[in-house]
Amino acid sequence: MKLHHRSSLATAKRDSSETEGISSEVGVNSSSNHYLTGVNALWMAGVMGVVLCYKYLFHKNKIVYFPESVASVFVGIFVGGILLIASSGSIPNFKPEMFFYVFLPPIIFKAGFGVERTMFFPNIGSIIVFAFFGTIISTLVIGFSLFGLAKANIVPLNAHNAVESLMFGALISSTDPVSTVSIMSSLDTNPMLHALIFGESVLNDAVCITLYKTLEGFHPFLSEKPSMESFDIKEFGHVMIIFCGITLVSILIGVVFGVLCSMLSKRSPRIKHHPEIEMGMTFIFAYGCYCVGEILEMSGITALFFCGIVMSRYHSHNLSESSRIAVSSSVQAFGFFAETAVFIVLGITAVTSFSAASKYQWSPEFVGMGLILCVVSRCFQVSLLSFLLNFGLREKITTKMQIVMILAGLRGAVSFALSLQVPTHSSNHIATTTLAIVIATTVVQGGLTGWLIQRLDLNHGTAKKLEDCEISKKNTIFCGACEEDCVSRVLGGAKEPKTPRYEGTAGFRASPIVSSQPVANLDAKNNENGLAPRTAPAQRLVHSDNYSANAVEAVRA
Repeated sequence: MKLHHRSSLATAKRDSSETEGISSEVGVNSSSNHYLTGVNALWMAGVMGVVLCYKYLFHKNKIVYFPESVASVFVGIFVGGILLIASSGSIPNFKPEMFFYVFLPPIIFKAGFGVERTMFFPNIGSIIVFAFFGTIISTLVIGFSLFGLAKANIVPLNAHNAVESLMFGALISSTDPVSTVSIMSSLDTNPMLHALIFGESVLNDAVCITLYKTLEGFHPFLSEKPSMESFDIKEFGHVMIIFCGITLVSILIGVVFGVLCSMLSKRSPRIKHHPEIEMGMTFIFAYGCYCVGEILEMSGITALFFCGIVMSRYHSHNLSESSRIAVSSSVQAFGFFAETAVFIVLGITAVTSFSAASKYQWSPEFVGMGLILCVVSRCFQVSLLSFLLNFGLREKITTKMQIVMILAGLRGAVSFALSLQVPTHSSNHIATTTLAIVIATTVVQGGLTGWLIQRLDLNHGTAKKLEDCEISKKNTIFCGACEEDCVSRVLGGAKEPKTPRYEGTAGFRASPIVSSQPVANLDAKNNENGLAPRTAPAQRLVHSDNYSANAVEAVRA
Protein backbone atom coordinates (compact mmCIF):
# COMPACT_ATOMS: atom_id res chain seq x y z
CA MET A 1 0.00 0.00 0.00
CA LYS A 2 2.85 2.37 0.93
CA LEU A 3 4.70 1.63 -2.32
CA HIS A 4 1.51 2.24 -4.31
CA HIS A 5 0.90 5.49 -2.44
CA ARG A 6 4.50 6.68 -3.05
CA SER A 7 4.28 5.85 -6.77
CA SER A 8 1.01 7.75 -7.05
CA LEU A 9 2.58 10.80 -5.40
CA ALA A 10 5.58 10.62 -7.74
CA THR A 11 3.31 10.38 -10.78
CA ALA A 12 1.23 13.30 -9.58
CA LYS A 13 4.32 15.46 -9.04
CA ARG A 14 5.67 14.57 -12.49
CA ASP A 15 2.33 15.39 -14.14
CA SER A 16 2.16 18.63 -12.20
CA SER A 17 5.66 19.65 -13.31
CA GLU A 18 4.87 18.79 -16.95
CA THR A 19 1.66 20.80 -16.76
CA GLU A 20 3.52 23.76 -15.32
CA GLY A 21 6.12 23.46 -18.09
CA ILE A 22 3.47 23.39 -20.78
CA SER A 23 1.64 26.31 -19.19
CA SER A 24 4.80 28.37 -18.98
CA GLU A 25 5.64 27.53 -22.61
CA VAL A 26 2.14 28.53 -23.75
CA GLY A 27 2.46 31.74 -21.75
CA VAL A 28 5.79 32.56 -23.36
CA ASN A 29 4.41 31.83 -26.85
CA SER A 30 1.31 33.91 -26.17
CA SER A 31 3.42 36.80 -24.89
CA SER A 32 5.73 36.52 -27.90
CA ASN A 33 2.80 36.50 -30.35
CA HIS A 34 1.27 39.49 -28.56
CA TYR A 35 4.58 41.36 -28.84
CA LEU A 36 4.98 40.56 -32.55
CA THR A 37 1.39 41.60 -33.25
CA GLY A 38 2.02 44.92 -31.53
CA VAL A 39 5.22 45.51 -33.52
CA ASN A 40 3.44 44.72 -36.81
CA ALA A 41 0.56 47.04 -35.89
CA LEU A 42 3.02 49.82 -35.07
CA TRP A 43 4.79 49.25 -38.40
CA MET A 44 1.47 49.51 -40.24
CA ALA A 45 0.47 52.67 -38.38
CA GLY A 46 3.82 54.29 -39.17
CA VAL A 47 3.62 53.37 -42.85
CA MET A 48 0.06 54.68 -43.11
CA GLY A 49 1.18 57.90 -41.45
CA VAL A 50 3.93 58.36 -44.04
CA VAL A 51 1.44 57.88 -46.90
CA LEU A 52 -1.02 60.25 -45.20
CA CYS A 53 1.64 62.98 -45.03
CA TYR A 54 2.45 62.43 -48.69
CA LYS A 55 -1.24 62.68 -49.60
CA TYR A 56 -1.32 66.13 -48.01
CA LEU A 57 1.76 67.19 -49.95
CA PHE A 58 0.31 65.70 -53.13
CA HIS A 59 -2.84 67.84 -52.96
CA LYS A 60 -1.01 70.92 -51.67
CA ASN A 61 1.68 70.96 -54.35
CA LYS A 62 -0.27 69.07 -57.06
CA ILE A 63 2.40 66.45 -57.62
CA VAL A 64 0.57 64.86 -60.54
CA TYR A 65 3.57 62.82 -61.67
CA PHE A 66 3.70 60.75 -58.49
CA PRO A 67 0.20 60.01 -57.09
CA GLU A 68 -0.37 58.58 -53.62
CA SER A 69 -1.15 55.07 -54.88
CA VAL A 70 2.30 54.94 -56.51
CA ALA A 71 3.82 56.21 -53.27
CA SER A 72 1.98 53.46 -51.36
CA VAL A 73 3.40 50.81 -53.70
CA PHE A 74 6.96 52.09 -53.23
CA VAL A 75 6.52 52.23 -49.46
CA GLY A 76 5.30 48.63 -49.59
CA ILE A 77 8.33 47.63 -51.68
CA PHE A 78 10.61 49.27 -49.11
CA VAL A 79 8.90 47.47 -46.21
CA GLY A 80 8.95 44.20 -48.18
CA GLY A 81 12.68 44.56 -48.69
CA ILE A 82 13.21 44.98 -44.96
CA LEU A 83 11.05 41.93 -44.23
CA LEU A 84 12.91 39.89 -46.85
CA ILE A 85 16.26 40.76 -45.26
CA ALA A 86 15.18 40.38 -41.65
CA SER A 87 12.95 37.30 -41.99
CA SER A 88 14.31 33.84 -41.39
CA GLY A 89 12.36 31.89 -43.97
CA SER A 90 8.86 32.97 -42.94
CA ILE A 91 7.14 35.68 -44.97
CA PRO A 92 3.62 37.15 -44.66
CA ASN A 93 0.91 35.96 -47.05
CA PHE A 94 -1.95 38.02 -48.46
CA LYS A 95 -5.30 36.36 -47.70
CA PRO A 96 -7.97 36.97 -50.35
CA GLU A 97 -10.87 36.64 -47.91
CA MET A 98 -9.44 39.43 -45.78
CA PHE A 99 -9.33 41.62 -48.85
CA PHE A 100 -12.91 40.86 -49.90
CA TYR A 101 -14.46 41.28 -46.44
CA VAL A 102 -12.21 43.92 -44.83
CA PHE A 103 -10.51 46.11 -47.46
CA LEU A 104 -12.87 46.03 -50.44
CA PRO A 105 -16.22 47.09 -48.82
CA PRO A 106 -14.95 50.51 -47.61
CA ILE A 107 -13.48 51.23 -51.05
CA ILE A 108 -16.68 50.40 -52.91
CA PHE A 109 -18.97 52.13 -50.40
CA LYS A 110 -16.81 55.24 -50.65
CA ALA A 111 -17.25 55.20 -54.43
CA GLY A 112 -21.03 54.74 -54.28
CA PHE A 113 -21.70 57.10 -51.37
CA GLY A 114 -19.50 59.83 -52.81
CA VAL A 115 -20.65 59.61 -56.41
CA GLU A 116 -21.39 63.00 -57.96
CA ARG A 117 -24.93 62.71 -59.24
CA THR A 118 -24.53 65.69 -61.59
CA MET A 119 -21.75 63.89 -63.47
CA PHE A 120 -22.61 60.21 -63.03
CA PHE A 121 -26.25 59.91 -64.08
CA PRO A 122 -26.16 62.15 -67.18
CA ASN A 123 -23.48 59.75 -68.50
CA ILE A 124 -24.92 56.52 -67.08
CA GLY A 125 -25.57 55.02 -70.53
CA SER A 126 -21.99 55.45 -71.71
CA ILE A 127 -20.65 54.24 -68.35
CA ILE A 128 -22.67 51.02 -68.55
CA VAL A 129 -21.52 50.41 -72.11
CA PHE A 130 -17.85 50.77 -71.18
CA ALA A 131 -18.16 48.80 -67.93
CA PHE A 132 -20.28 45.94 -69.31
CA PHE A 133 -19.39 45.48 -72.97
CA GLY A 134 -15.86 46.78 -72.51
CA THR A 135 -15.15 44.13 -69.88
CA ILE A 136 -16.56 41.37 -72.08
CA ILE A 137 -14.47 42.53 -75.06
CA SER A 138 -11.33 42.69 -72.93
CA THR A 139 -11.99 39.23 -71.46
CA LEU A 140 -12.46 37.65 -74.88
CA VAL A 141 -9.43 39.35 -76.48
CA ILE A 142 -7.04 38.54 -73.63
CA GLY A 143 -8.50 35.11 -72.87
CA PHE A 144 -8.53 33.61 -76.35
CA SER A 145 -5.17 35.22 -77.23
CA LEU A 146 -3.55 33.58 -74.21
CA PHE A 147 -5.27 30.29 -75.03
CA GLY A 148 -3.61 30.38 -78.45
CA LEU A 149 -0.25 31.18 -76.85
CA ALA A 150 -0.76 28.30 -74.41
CA LYS A 151 -1.28 25.92 -77.33
CA ALA A 152 2.04 27.17 -78.70
CA ASN A 153 3.69 26.48 -75.31
CA ILE A 154 4.63 30.14 -74.84
CA VAL A 155 2.69 30.80 -71.61
CA PRO A 156 2.17 28.27 -68.76
CA LEU A 157 -1.61 27.94 -69.06
CA ASN A 158 -3.92 25.04 -69.82
CA ALA A 159 -3.68 24.32 -73.54
CA HIS A 160 -6.67 21.95 -73.58
CA ASN A 161 -9.35 24.13 -71.99
CA ALA A 162 -10.02 27.82 -72.61
CA VAL A 163 -11.72 28.43 -69.25
CA GLU A 164 -8.45 29.04 -67.42
CA SER A 165 -7.35 31.63 -69.98
CA LEU A 166 -10.77 33.30 -69.91
CA MET A 167 -10.67 33.42 -66.10
CA PHE A 168 -7.35 35.26 -66.29
CA GLY A 169 -8.81 37.56 -68.96
CA ALA A 170 -11.76 38.37 -66.67
CA LEU A 171 -9.68 39.11 -63.57
CA ILE A 172 -7.05 41.19 -65.39
CA SER A 173 -9.78 43.27 -67.09
CA SER A 174 -10.64 44.90 -63.75
CA THR A 175 -9.57 48.56 -63.90
CA ASP A 176 -8.81 50.45 -60.71
CA PRO A 177 -7.67 53.99 -61.55
CA VAL A 178 -7.48 55.28 -57.96
CA SER A 179 -4.45 57.42 -58.81
CA THR A 180 -6.06 58.63 -62.05
CA VAL A 181 -9.25 59.77 -60.32
CA SER A 182 -7.30 61.64 -57.62
CA ILE A 183 -5.20 63.36 -60.29
CA MET A 184 -8.27 64.36 -62.30
CA SER A 185 -9.90 65.80 -59.19
CA SER A 186 -6.85 67.95 -58.44
CA LEU A 187 -6.48 69.12 -62.06
CA ASP A 188 -10.15 70.10 -62.61
CA THR A 189 -10.51 67.70 -65.53
CA ASN A 190 -13.34 67.69 -68.03
CA PRO A 191 -16.40 66.43 -66.07
CA MET A 192 -17.55 64.02 -68.78
CA LEU A 193 -14.11 62.40 -68.93
CA HIS A 194 -13.99 62.25 -65.13
CA ALA A 195 -17.44 60.63 -64.96
CA LEU A 196 -16.64 58.04 -67.64
CA ILE A 197 -13.39 56.91 -66.01
CA PHE A 198 -14.74 56.93 -62.47
CA GLY A 199 -18.04 55.22 -63.30
CA GLU A 200 -16.40 52.61 -65.51
CA SER A 201 -13.81 51.72 -62.86
CA VAL A 202 -16.42 51.13 -60.14
CA LEU A 203 -18.92 49.16 -62.22
CA ASN A 204 -16.08 47.39 -64.02
CA ASP A 205 -14.86 45.85 -60.74
CA ALA A 206 -18.30 44.43 -60.08
CA VAL A 207 -18.64 43.12 -63.64
CA CYS A 208 -15.20 41.46 -63.56
CA ILE A 209 -15.81 39.71 -60.23
CA THR A 210 -19.21 38.48 -61.37
CA LEU A 211 -17.86 37.26 -64.70
CA TYR A 212 -14.87 35.60 -63.02
CA LYS A 213 -17.02 33.72 -60.52
CA THR A 214 -19.39 32.66 -63.28
CA LEU A 215 -16.51 31.26 -65.33
CA GLU A 216 -15.07 29.65 -62.21
CA GLY A 217 -18.20 27.55 -61.89
CA PHE A 218 -17.54 26.12 -65.37
CA HIS A 219 -13.96 25.16 -64.65
CA PRO A 220 -13.38 21.38 -64.76
CA PHE A 221 -11.73 21.52 -61.34
CA LEU A 222 -14.95 22.82 -59.75
CA SER A 223 -17.59 21.86 -62.31
CA GLU A 224 -20.31 19.35 -61.50
CA LYS A 225 -19.83 17.97 -65.02
CA PRO A 226 -16.45 16.19 -64.91
CA SER A 227 -16.82 15.03 -68.49
CA MET A 228 -16.72 18.60 -69.83
CA GLU A 229 -13.45 18.86 -71.74
CA SER A 230 -14.14 21.85 -73.94
CA PHE A 231 -15.69 25.27 -73.64
CA ASP A 232 -17.60 26.29 -76.76
CA ILE A 233 -19.83 29.19 -77.80
CA LYS A 234 -22.90 27.50 -76.34
CA GLU A 235 -21.32 27.33 -72.92
CA PHE A 236 -20.21 30.94 -73.18
CA GLY A 237 -23.81 31.96 -73.96
CA HIS A 238 -24.87 30.12 -70.82
CA VAL A 239 -22.25 32.08 -68.88
CA MET A 240 -23.60 35.38 -70.22
CA ILE A 241 -27.17 34.51 -69.15
CA ILE A 242 -26.03 33.67 -65.62
CA PHE A 243 -23.89 36.78 -65.55
CA CYS A 244 -26.78 39.09 -66.48
CA GLY A 245 -29.04 37.45 -63.90
CA ILE A 246 -26.46 37.86 -61.12
CA THR A 247 -25.93 41.51 -62.03
CA LEU A 248 -29.64 42.37 -61.98
CA VAL A 249 -30.28 40.56 -58.68
CA SER A 250 -27.26 42.27 -57.12
CA ILE A 251 -28.55 45.70 -58.14
CA LEU A 252 -31.93 44.83 -56.66
CA ILE A 253 -30.33 43.78 -53.35
CA GLY A 254 -28.44 47.07 -53.10
CA VAL A 255 -31.49 49.19 -53.89
CA VAL A 256 -33.64 47.28 -51.37
CA PHE A 257 -31.12 47.77 -48.56
CA GLY A 258 -30.73 51.45 -49.42
CA VAL A 259 -34.49 51.98 -49.51
CA LEU A 260 -35.03 50.17 -46.19
CA CYS A 261 -32.33 52.24 -44.48
CA SER A 262 -33.75 55.48 -45.92
CA MET A 263 -37.31 54.61 -44.86
CA LEU A 264 -36.15 53.74 -41.35
CA SER A 265 -34.27 57.02 -40.93
CA LYS A 266 -37.21 58.95 -42.42
CA ARG A 267 -39.78 57.35 -40.09
CA SER A 268 -37.60 57.60 -36.96
CA PRO A 269 -36.94 61.32 -36.40
CA ARG A 270 -36.01 60.77 -32.75
CA ILE A 271 -32.71 59.12 -33.69
CA LYS A 272 -31.42 62.55 -34.73
CA HIS A 273 -30.68 63.08 -31.05
CA HIS A 274 -28.39 60.03 -31.06
CA PRO A 275 -25.62 60.43 -33.65
CA GLU A 276 -24.04 57.10 -32.71
CA ILE A 277 -27.25 55.30 -33.69
CA GLU A 278 -27.44 57.15 -37.02
CA MET A 279 -23.85 56.31 -37.89
CA GLY A 280 -24.16 52.71 -36.73
CA MET A 281 -27.33 52.20 -38.76
CA THR A 282 -25.63 53.56 -41.89
CA PHE A 283 -22.62 51.25 -41.74
CA ILE A 284 -24.59 48.19 -40.56
CA PHE A 285 -27.00 48.41 -43.50
CA ALA A 286 -24.11 48.98 -45.94
CA TYR A 287 -21.97 46.09 -44.69
CA GLY A 288 -25.00 43.85 -44.31
CA CYS A 289 -25.90 44.54 -47.94
CA TYR A 290 -22.43 43.44 -49.06
CA CYS A 291 -22.49 40.29 -46.91
CA VAL A 292 -25.95 39.27 -48.14
CA GLY A 293 -24.83 39.68 -51.74
CA GLU A 294 -21.78 37.48 -51.13
CA ILE A 295 -23.69 34.85 -49.13
CA LEU A 296 -26.30 34.51 -51.88
CA GLU A 297 -23.41 34.11 -54.37
CA MET A 298 -24.36 37.32 -56.11
CA SER A 299 -22.07 40.35 -56.54
CA GLY A 300 -21.58 42.06 -53.19
CA ILE A 301 -19.69 44.89 -54.90
CA THR A 302 -22.58 45.73 -57.22
CA ALA A 303 -25.07 45.56 -54.35
CA LEU A 304 -22.94 47.78 -52.10
CA PHE A 305 -22.29 50.35 -54.83
CA PHE A 306 -25.98 50.89 -55.60
CA CYS A 307 -26.81 50.79 -51.90
CA GLY A 308 -24.33 53.64 -51.41
CA ILE A 309 -25.93 55.65 -54.23
CA VAL A 310 -29.42 55.31 -52.73
CA MET A 311 -28.16 56.11 -49.22
CA SER A 312 -26.32 59.19 -50.47
CA ARG A 313 -29.43 60.46 -52.26
CA TYR A 314 -31.98 59.85 -49.50
CA HIS A 315 -30.69 58.46 -46.21
CA SER A 316 -27.86 60.98 -45.71
CA HIS A 317 -30.31 63.89 -45.89
CA ASN A 318 -32.47 62.32 -43.18
CA LEU A 319 -29.57 62.47 -40.72
CA SER A 320 -28.76 65.31 -38.38
CA GLU A 321 -26.16 67.80 -39.51
CA SER A 322 -23.46 66.47 -37.21
CA SER A 323 -24.13 62.85 -38.22
CA ARG A 324 -24.14 63.73 -41.91
CA ILE A 325 -20.71 65.33 -41.64
CA ALA A 326 -19.39 62.48 -39.49
CA VAL A 327 -20.67 59.76 -41.84
CA SER A 328 -19.29 61.47 -44.94
CA SER A 329 -15.88 62.02 -43.32
CA SER A 330 -15.76 58.45 -41.97
CA VAL A 331 -16.59 56.95 -45.35
CA GLN A 332 -13.81 58.95 -47.01
CA ALA A 333 -11.30 58.06 -44.27
CA PHE A 334 -12.11 54.32 -44.24
CA GLY A 335 -11.90 54.20 -48.03
CA PHE A 336 -8.55 55.98 -48.09
CA PHE A 337 -6.98 53.73 -45.47
CA ALA A 338 -8.29 50.60 -47.19
CA GLU A 339 -6.91 51.69 -50.57
CA THR A 340 -3.56 52.60 -49.01
CA ALA A 341 -3.31 49.30 -47.12
CA VAL A 342 -4.02 47.31 -50.28
CA PHE A 343 -1.31 49.06 -52.32
CA ILE A 344 1.18 48.66 -49.48
CA VAL A 345 0.42 44.94 -49.32
CA LEU A 346 0.92 44.71 -53.08
CA GLY A 347 4.36 46.29 -52.75
CA ILE A 348 5.31 43.93 -49.91
CA THR A 349 4.11 40.88 -51.86
CA ALA A 350 6.04 41.96 -54.96
CA VAL A 351 9.33 41.81 -53.04
CA THR A 352 8.66 38.75 -50.88
CA SER A 353 7.53 36.73 -53.92
CA PHE A 354 11.21 36.38 -54.88
CA SER A 355 12.01 34.67 -51.59
CA ALA A 356 13.02 31.01 -51.64
CA ALA A 357 10.24 30.26 -49.16
CA SER A 358 7.60 31.85 -51.40
CA LYS A 359 5.06 29.71 -53.22
CA TYR A 360 4.94 32.06 -56.21
CA GLN A 361 6.55 31.31 -59.57
CA TRP A 362 7.53 33.80 -62.26
CA SER A 363 7.26 33.50 -66.03
CA PRO A 364 8.80 36.43 -67.98
CA GLU A 365 7.00 35.37 -71.18
CA PHE A 366 3.65 35.34 -69.40
CA VAL A 367 4.28 38.77 -67.86
CA GLY A 368 5.38 40.32 -71.15
CA MET A 369 2.51 38.92 -73.22
CA GLY A 370 0.02 39.82 -70.50
CA LEU A 371 1.13 43.46 -70.50
CA ILE A 372 0.98 43.69 -74.28
CA LEU A 373 -2.49 42.12 -74.45
CA CYS A 374 -3.81 44.45 -71.72
CA VAL A 375 -2.71 47.50 -73.71
CA VAL A 376 -4.02 46.12 -77.02
CA SER A 377 -7.41 45.12 -75.58
CA ARG A 378 -7.77 48.50 -73.85
CA CYS A 379 -7.06 50.40 -77.06
CA PHE A 380 -9.46 48.22 -79.02
CA GLN A 381 -12.38 48.42 -76.62
CA VAL A 382 -12.11 52.18 -75.98
CA SER A 383 -11.80 53.02 -79.68
CA LEU A 384 -14.62 50.70 -80.78
CA LEU A 385 -17.11 51.65 -78.07
CA SER A 386 -16.36 55.38 -78.38
CA PHE A 387 -16.92 55.19 -82.13
CA LEU A 388 -20.30 53.52 -81.62
CA LEU A 389 -21.39 55.80 -78.77
CA ASN A 390 -20.56 58.98 -80.67
CA PHE A 391 -23.42 58.24 -83.08
CA GLY A 392 -25.92 58.95 -80.28
CA LEU A 393 -24.07 61.46 -78.05
CA ARG A 394 -24.52 65.20 -78.30
CA GLU A 395 -21.17 65.75 -76.60
CA LYS A 396 -18.75 63.47 -78.39
CA ILE A 397 -15.99 61.42 -76.81
CA THR A 398 -13.07 63.14 -78.51
CA THR A 399 -9.79 61.54 -79.51
CA LYS A 400 -8.04 63.30 -76.63
CA MET A 401 -10.51 61.81 -74.17
CA GLN A 402 -10.02 58.36 -75.66
CA ILE A 403 -6.25 58.62 -75.21
CA VAL A 404 -6.67 59.49 -71.52
CA MET A 405 -9.21 56.68 -71.07
CA ILE A 406 -6.76 54.20 -72.59
CA LEU A 407 -4.02 55.38 -70.26
CA ALA A 408 -6.42 55.25 -67.29
CA GLY A 409 -6.90 51.50 -67.71
CA LEU A 410 -4.83 50.68 -64.62
CA ARG A 411 -5.12 47.25 -63.07
CA GLY A 412 -5.72 47.20 -59.33
CA ALA A 413 -5.92 45.11 -56.20
CA VAL A 414 -9.17 43.40 -57.24
CA SER A 415 -7.27 41.65 -60.01
CA PHE A 416 -4.55 40.44 -57.64
CA ALA A 417 -7.05 39.21 -55.03
CA LEU A 418 -8.92 37.22 -57.67
CA SER A 419 -5.67 35.75 -59.00
CA LEU A 420 -4.99 34.17 -55.61
CA GLN A 421 -8.25 32.22 -55.88
CA VAL A 422 -7.63 30.58 -59.26
CA PRO A 423 -8.09 26.81 -58.60
CA THR A 424 -5.58 25.51 -61.16
CA HIS A 425 -2.02 24.25 -61.35
CA SER A 426 -1.06 27.57 -62.98
CA SER A 427 -2.35 29.71 -60.10
CA ASN A 428 1.14 30.69 -58.89
CA HIS A 429 2.13 31.92 -62.35
CA ILE A 430 -1.17 33.77 -62.70
CA ALA A 431 -0.68 35.49 -59.33
CA THR A 432 2.82 36.77 -60.15
CA THR A 433 1.83 37.89 -63.65
CA THR A 434 -1.16 39.78 -62.26
CA LEU A 435 1.02 41.36 -59.58
CA ALA A 436 3.55 42.54 -62.17
CA ILE A 437 0.83 44.01 -64.41
CA VAL A 438 -0.84 45.80 -61.49
CA ILE A 439 2.39 47.43 -60.31
CA ALA A 440 3.59 48.29 -63.83
CA THR A 441 0.31 49.96 -64.85
CA THR A 442 -0.04 51.77 -61.52
CA VAL A 443 3.47 53.21 -61.58
CA VAL A 444 3.88 53.95 -65.29
CA GLN A 445 0.35 54.82 -66.44
CA GLY A 446 -0.62 56.42 -63.14
CA GLY A 447 2.43 58.67 -63.26
CA LEU A 448 1.87 59.70 -66.88
CA THR A 449 -1.84 60.51 -66.59
CA GLY A 450 -1.44 63.95 -65.00
CA TRP A 451 1.17 65.03 -67.55
CA LEU A 452 -1.00 63.81 -70.43
CA ILE A 453 -4.14 65.59 -69.15
CA GLN A 454 -2.23 68.87 -68.97
CA ARG A 455 -0.57 68.30 -72.34
CA LEU A 456 -3.90 67.61 -74.04
CA ASP A 457 -5.48 70.69 -72.37
CA LEU A 458 -8.23 68.71 -70.66
CA ASN A 459 -7.83 70.40 -67.27
CA HIS A 460 -10.33 73.25 -67.71
CA GLY A 461 -13.64 71.78 -66.61
CA THR A 462 -15.05 74.32 -64.12
CA ALA A 463 -17.37 76.09 -66.57
CA LYS A 464 -18.56 72.83 -68.04
CA LYS A 465 -19.13 71.41 -64.57
CA LEU A 466 -21.32 74.38 -63.57
CA GLU A 467 -23.32 74.00 -66.76
CA ASP A 468 -23.85 70.31 -66.08
CA CYS A 469 -24.99 71.11 -62.54
CA GLU A 470 -27.67 73.46 -63.84
CA ILE A 471 -28.86 70.90 -66.39
CA SER A 472 -28.89 68.01 -63.95
CA LYS A 473 -30.91 69.78 -61.24
CA LYS A 474 -34.03 68.41 -62.88
CA ASN A 475 -32.45 65.00 -63.47
CA THR A 476 -32.89 62.69 -60.52
CA ILE A 477 -32.33 58.99 -60.10
CA PHE A 478 -35.79 58.08 -61.32
CA CYS A 479 -37.99 60.56 -63.17
CA GLY A 480 -37.57 64.15 -62.06
CA ALA A 481 -40.81 65.58 -60.69
CA CYS A 482 -42.15 62.11 -59.92
CA GLU A 483 -39.25 61.44 -57.59
CA GLU A 484 -39.49 64.92 -56.08
CA ASP A 485 -43.13 64.49 -55.16
CA CYS A 486 -43.49 60.76 -54.43
CA VAL A 487 -40.22 59.05 -53.61
CA SER A 488 -38.89 61.85 -51.40
CA ARG A 489 -42.02 61.73 -49.26
CA VAL A 490 -41.34 58.09 -48.44
CA LEU A 491 -37.55 57.98 -48.27
CA GLY A 492 -36.69 61.58 -47.43
CA GLY A 493 -33.83 63.28 -49.18
CA ALA A 494 -32.86 66.83 -50.05
CA LYS A 495 -35.46 68.91 -51.81
CA GLU A 496 -34.28 72.20 -53.19
CA PRO A 497 -36.37 74.96 -51.59
CA LYS A 498 -38.12 77.26 -53.96
CA THR A 499 -36.76 80.78 -53.94
CA PRO A 500 -39.11 83.18 -52.14
CA ARG A 501 -40.24 86.39 -53.73
CA TYR A 502 -39.71 89.71 -51.95
CA GLU A 503 -41.77 92.80 -52.67
CA GLY A 504 -40.91 96.24 -51.34
CA THR A 505 -43.39 99.05 -50.60
CA ALA A 506 -42.57 100.69 -53.92
CA GLY A 507 -43.74 97.63 -55.80
CA PHE A 508 -40.31 96.44 -57.01
CA ARG A 509 -38.97 92.97 -56.31
CA ALA A 510 -35.64 92.77 -54.53
CA SER A 511 -33.27 89.90 -53.91
CA PRO A 512 -33.29 88.68 -50.32
CA ILE A 513 -30.37 89.44 -48.05
CA VAL A 514 -30.23 86.56 -45.62
CA SER A 515 -28.36 86.83 -42.35
CA SER A 516 -27.99 84.40 -39.48
CA GLN A 517 -28.05 87.37 -36.99
CA PRO A 518 -31.23 88.77 -35.47
CA VAL A 519 -32.44 92.19 -36.60
CA ALA A 520 -31.64 93.71 -33.23
CA ASN A 521 -28.04 92.61 -33.52
CA LEU A 522 -27.82 94.14 -36.99
CA ASP A 523 -29.18 97.49 -35.72
CA ALA A 524 -26.71 97.47 -32.84
CA LYS A 525 -23.87 96.72 -35.22
CA ASN A 526 -25.00 99.57 -37.50
CA ASN A 527 -25.03 101.99 -34.58
CA GLU A 528 -21.47 100.97 -33.69
CA ASN A 529 -20.34 101.61 -37.26
CA GLY A 530 -22.11 104.98 -37.42
CA LEU A 531 -24.77 103.75 -39.83
CA ALA A 532 -28.46 104.51 -39.72
CA PRO A 533 -30.64 101.99 -37.95
CA ARG A 534 -33.12 99.87 -39.81
CA THR A 535 -36.00 102.34 -40.29
CA ALA A 536 -37.19 101.42 -43.74
CA PRO A 537 -40.63 99.86 -43.91
CA ALA A 538 -40.66 96.10 -43.66
CA GLN A 539 -40.97 94.12 -46.81
CA ARG A 540 -43.62 91.54 -47.39
CA LEU A 541 -42.39 88.00 -47.83
CA VAL A 542 -44.52 86.28 -50.45
CA HIS A 543 -44.08 82.52 -50.56
CA SER A 544 -44.66 80.66 -53.79
CA ASP A 545 -44.95 77.46 -51.77
CA ASN A 546 -44.95 76.35 -48.15
CA TYR A 547 -41.58 77.90 -47.55
CA SER A 548 -40.58 78.15 -43.91
CA ALA A 549 -40.28 81.68 -42.57
CA ASN A 550 -37.40 80.52 -40.41
CA ALA A 551 -35.24 80.30 -43.55
CA VAL A 552 -34.83 84.11 -43.49
CA GLU A 553 -34.16 85.74 -40.14
CA ALA A 554 -33.56 89.30 -41.30
CA VAL A 555 -34.36 91.22 -44.46
CA ARG A 556 -32.73 94.53 -45.21
CA ALA A 557 -34.71 97.20 -47.02
